[in-house]
Amino acid sequence: MYAQWQDLAHPESDADEYLVQTVGWLLKNRKEGHTVVALNLSDYHVADGIAIPNDMIVTVRELTPKRKQSKK
Repeated sequence: MYAQWQDLAHPESDADEYLVQTVGWLLKNRKEGHTVVALNLSDYHVADGIAIPNDMIVTVRELTPKRKQSKK
């Protein structure tokens, strides 16, 4: 695990690549060249945000909540 961003040209381990999935609220137009995701969000506050460089993003997709199945 890394404590900060690392240069992929010089990884600290033998792994060739990493796949990371993040779930949160997308905050648009917050940091140029980055996709910003809030991991904690309330009515008026944002906490635990992460700015991911756009070149590192493979896909962004909207999640839809599953509907609760009614008991028969």
